[in-house]
Parts: sequence; structure tokens; C-alpha cells
Amino acid sequence: MPESKQENEPKAFDFLGEASVTEWMKKRLQWVTVGLLVVIAGFFFLRRNRKEPMYDDRPVSYWQSEFPSGEAVTALASFGSNSIPFLIKALFRQPSPLDRAYSVAVSNLPAAGALQSGVFDADWCNARAATALGKIGPAASSAVPALVNSLTNAFYGTRNNAVVALGQIAPHTSVENLAVQGLMKATGDADENTRANACFSLGKFAPGATNAIPTLQLGLSDSKRQVRLSALIAMSEFSAAAAACVPEIRKCLEDRDIFVRKTATNAIQQILGSSESQMK
Repeated sequence: MPESKQENEPKAFDFLGEASVTEWMKKRLQWVTVGLLVVIAGFFFLRRNRKEPMYDDRPVSYWQSEFPSGEAVTALASFGSNSIPFLIKALFRQPSPLDRAYSVAVSNLPAAGALQSGVFDADWCNARAATALGKIGPAASSAVPALVNSLTNAFYGTRNNAVVALGQIAPHTSVENLAVQGLMKATGDADENTRANACFSLGKFAPGATNAIPTLQLGLSDSKRQVRLSALIAMSEFSAAAAACVPEIRKCLEDRDIFVRKTATNAIQQILGSSESQMK
């Protein structure tokens, strides 16, 4: 019987065979998968072990998570400019809905006192951010606009720490005019410590910021002795430039507080002494 046409057709030579092709594709897929896993693992390894500034053998990310503890303030200040973006955010941070919910939940528990340490305190956070920025010094000049804005914070502690920080950061920098304007307004703050520290900080801008002298003169009649003292100390820093204020300073020689009287005497000597030396 003659062979069929199909049986007589030559068959193509299969180099690998169907089973071999399938096995080869599986192995290739396995190698590709392994390669991707190695790349991904390497990425996360490098990210986890990237070099971060260290303080007390702990990276900056650790201290950010610990903020606003006292040690974290010191640590973040030591990192300088690396901490500024974080601290500016902390300066204005407010409780999230989760923070508020936790606070309410804790306050209703029998052991509320023991759990209060976990409650986010916006006032504490804002105030300590200002302190940390001040500790950085002039290198934190980029934070001056934020600090000036924080002078309207409802918490007096934040305002007080901000005026102190402005005196530590801004004198003789490109942002000193902005800082001086903010401090001049702060001399009228409702909180006496904020007023006093605003006056004291203005003295650090001497001899250049003479536009602050009239504002400091107003501080001489403040009802709080600490404000009067700070205004006198600041005015004496301007030396001869404050000579026109001597008549007002002399009134402080009759102040009911002995420290104000002594400070006024020293201020007059410093102002008139420098004025006379300039006239010679």
C-alpha cells in the first residue's frame, strides 16, 4: 500500500524539543526574577544604610522621631542646616485628627496621667522648634521669616522662644531688617517675658539697627521691671547713637527698683562716654 503524503514529508529538525524549550524559558524567568530581587534588595539596603548625620551614635532621623524632647532639641541643633526644614515644620505643627482622638481617649481612662506622655503637645513642639533654630545660630537665617511669622502664635512660650532665637540668628545677616521689624512689634506683646526678650534681642543688632532705638525708649516706661532692664541694656549697646534718649534714661534713676537704677546709671555712662569720645 502506498505511503501517505504526510508520512513522506520530511520533518523539521528540533534542536531543543518542546520540553527543552519550556524548561529553558522557566530557567530564564527564574534568573530574571532573581536579578530583580537582588536589585530591589540592594536599593533598600543602600537606602537603609545611607549616611546620615549622627549624634550620640544615632542618626538625624532618630532624633526627629524623638522631638520635642530636650535631648532631641540639642541633637537637632547640632546637625545645623540638615535640621532646618524639619524644625520649620515643627514650628507650626498642629495636632492631627489622630492626635486629637488619642488625647480624648487617654483623658477618659483611669490611668490617664501615665499615658499623657504619648499625647502630642503642639505648644511644646512649636516652642522647642524655635529654641532649636536659635541654637543653630546664623546658619539658620533661612528660618527667620518663619520665626517672625511665629510671633503671632497663641502660645506665649513659642513667641518668647522665637524672639530669643531671632537675636541668636539674625544680627548682621541679610535678614536682619525683617527680624528687627518683628522684634519691634514683639516689644508690645502681652507676655512680659516676650517683651523683655524682644528688647534684649534688639540690642544685639547694634550699632546698625538705630531705627529700633525709639521702640526701646518706650520700654523704659513698661510696668514690668524686667522689660525696663532689658530696654536699658539694649539701648546702652547702641552707645552714642542713643544719646538723644539720655533724658528719658535719667528718669530711670528714680525707679523704685534698685537694679533698674543701677542699670540706668551704667547705660548713661556707656552712652555719654562713647558720645564724648566721638566728639574728641
